[in-house]
Amino acid sequence: MTALIAQLRLFCMLCLCLALATIQQPPVIAAQSTRPTALFLGDSYSVGEGAGTPTARFTTLTSNAMHWTEVNMAYGGSGYLMQCWTKTALHPNYLAVLKSVTVQPDVVIVSGGRNDQWNAKTAAAISAFFLTLHTKFPNAQLIATSPIWDARKQPPVKMGFIKSAVETAARQNGVTYIDLHEPLKGHSEYVARDQVHPNARGHAAIAAALISPLQALFSN
Repeated sequence: MTALIAQLRLFCMLCLCLALATIQQPPVIAAQSTRPTALFLGDSYSVGEGAGTPTARFTTLTSNAMHWTEVNMAYGGSGYLMQCWTKTALHPNYLAVLKSVTVQPDVVIVSGGRNDQWNAKTAAAISAFFLTLHTKFPNAQLIATSPIWDARKQPPVKMGFIKSAVETAARQNGVTYIDLHEPLKGHSEYVARDQVHPNARGHAAIAAALISPLQALFSN
């Protein structure tokens, strides 16, 4: 009987030890991404039209090079003032898209303007956009690029006015301005068959023009 009691006591002690070992194990916490979130606003170039696949568009190439998590809210045919109706939906202008953003990005990059016409309303829309951008994301790194034309050697006159307005409004609102210097200009091999949108090589050229100044900016 004494031997039986001793065995029962040993069994109970073993069970208690196993229970404690189970309780005291540290919880498993899933690893969370520490990559900054980059929000891209723009037109069909930022959407990736002509690239073939989303992974080949310049926004994604840039995000990968900078180790960012991309949030792409670009719309084809849109601009700072321009909005575009498709067969199924309205593609809003940049200010309307900006107001609809619910994420809190670490970086915001706006790239576009080629779809806009140059007039007083466009100038006002550009100013309103950058004022709202600064107000909405005061703690994010805000970046604007020059509008991008295609491979034709001479962009229309309006592009010079839009480019100047974007640079001025961006700087006035604490937004870093990056001049991409027309990376497609004179390179017919960089555009798709429609002669408007960059192909995969064109998107790579835009990304290269953007990544270099971004790396310099974020290394400081």
